[in-house]
Amino acid sequence: MATIEDLGDVKILIIPEVSEFKDGEAPGPIVADLQDASSLHQDLQDKIVEFLKNSRNLPGEDIRDDECGKKRKAPTEKSGINKKTARDEDFIEVLEVVPPKGKHQCKLCYKAFNHKSTLSRHKTLAHTVNPPIFICAHCSKRYKTKVSLRRHLQNVESKDASRKTSLAVNCALCDYKSGKSEMLEHYEQIHGTTIEKEIIKFASEDEFHVWKHQTEIHTTARFTKIRKDRIIKDGTKESFYRCHRDGVYKPRGNNLRNLKKLGSNKINGHCPAKMQVWINQDDEVSVMFVKTHVGHEMDISRLTLTKQERDHIAQQLALQVPFDTILEACRESAVGAENIRRMNLLTRKDLYNIESSYSLSKVTYRNCLGINVEGWVKEMIGDHCDSFIKFYKPQGKILEDYPTIDVEDFILVLMNDAQVEILKGGGSDYVCVDATSIASDFSLLTVLVLDERDQGFPVAFLITNNCDNHVMELFFSTLKEATSIEFKPRIFITSLDDSVYKSWNSIMSAPSFRIYSPWIVDEDWRSNLDKITNPEKQVEYYNKLISVMEESNVQTFEEEMDCTYRAMKNDPETVEFAEFFEIYKSKASSWAHCFRGHLGPNVNEQLERIQASLKVVLRVNSKKFCN
Repeated sequence: MATIEDLGDVKILIIPEVSEFKDGEAPGPIVADLQDASSLHQDLQDKIVEFLKNSRNLPGEDIRDDECGKKRKAPTEKSGINKKTARDEDFIEVLEVVPPKGKHQCKLCYKAFNHKSTLSRHKTLAHTVNPPIFICAHCSKRYKTKVSLRRHLQNVESKDASRKTSLAVNCALCDYKSGKSEMLEHYEQIHGTTIEKEIIKFASEDEFHVWKHQTEIHTTARFTKIRKDRIIKDGTKESFYRCHRDGVYKPRGNNLRNLKKLGSNKINGHCPAKMQVWINQDDEVSVMFVKTHVGHEMDISRLTLTKQERDHIAQQLALQVPFDTILEACRESAVGAENIRRMNLLTRKDLYNIESSYSLSKVTYRNCLGINVEGWVKEMIGDHCDSFIKFYKPQGKILEDYPTIDVEDFILVLMNDAQVEILKGGGSDYVCVDATSIASDFSLLTVLVLDERDQGFPVAFLITNNCDNHVMELFFSTLKEATSIEFKPRIFITSLDDSVYKSWNSIMSAPSFRIYSPWIVDEDWRSNLDKITNPEKQVEYYNKLISVMEESNVQTFEEEMDCTYRAMKNDPETVEFAEFFEIYKSKASSWAHCFRGHLGPNVNEQLERIQASLKVVLRVNSKKFCN
């Protein structure tokens, strides 16, 4: 049989019969909650149970009588409740039946809860004969749950029982813990740090974001939003931006990856620097700016790229701008700049991350030449337009006249009649041989000379999948045969690799002076800057080496070169780069400007013209080959 506890949360009104009391002594109606109904008389409890049990049946449902066991029909909406059957309940009126709220209901008392964990805790505390009691060993306070005791103990250990531990932060300079406002007092009183604050107003939100961006650049800081905006009653929007190094490092995932080489950006303490922003309904902005940083240096290597910078790089990647071009532009923007930005320290890893996060698919070149070369050559021969094809060897073909050429080598030499004439005229002065990769398997070798206008001009091209000495000797032999001249250039410009230089000397006459390609030297230095572990020193030493390279006085060059090299050698953060730089130090005469004085006053300008022409050639050819 049902009991009074089985009925859930129901409020009742009890009206005593007046006949049982003398005139004027009858009490007024009594409102009771069934949760407290245990104080009522047992007979009254039974009547309440029977009445509510019957009243909860839907119209038309069968009701079983507990005394006789017979079934009877529940009253319909039209018929209402039978007066005879309701005579004993005349003194009971149901004011409100509250349906249980929540997903999880207790089967013992019919209380409902939103969370299963709350229901479990309720059963332990309310329906256990001897519920567990957790006592604090420090102050003997008693708690019903282990979570409450743990929270209490954490408050005691933090020496700030008036605040929740979830709001307590660590001092970045000692072991003290407290709330954020108390931490500011701690920094000032204990550590002698002056916390600078400033109230700034802006006419619009855009104006605020411009100021924030400039402030981050000038202070080498980054402020990130820590939670979504909060709307105050008057419609004002409140935002919080904190120093990105504030807080405690929390590892995520399964710890399968090692921590970054520099460690986490989080300082495991509280940095007070922040921006508290209020934006009213008129778009006017007020900012409470805490300038002071505590617990860390303003290290540019700890910064991340801004969203604007990432968007800009993503646009370039979407346009298929090469990685090297993007990196070169970022490095060049640092030369002579007052403030070094994170953008100036861009790495290939940054580009790969941006490419991945923006879902930019990298172009793959299944056939870099983009055409059937063999069919194209046959077509040119059939149309008698093959005069510019000076040599062609497809893959898989054996050349008996050239036994040193491998059967899998691909060789295509292109040179028209106009280029032959220009090479004849300029081949005895400047000759530049540049090798560039145009795909994973192919390289483009370009020979440039100065024309009659002192402009760099490409006079021959070699496309091959093998740049060994035998292939390059065949290339230079083809040029010699086409011009009937054995060239002896005054200045020969090439890379540090001696293979091109030796191949030239084996076919042509040795040049009077050899110069390393300035653009290749610069690219080689940039690509090895990651051997310097400190990003700020990467920019510092790169600028120093550029200055040393452009020095025109030999004595000054040698002094600055020795000083810079010793500094790199003695610094643990740059010693690896110093070891790489030793080869350049030993061959300074091939790249330093001060050793070119005897070559003429305009040698550097002429090298720049050759480089400019080469950039145009590579830009045009890369589009042709990869389309």
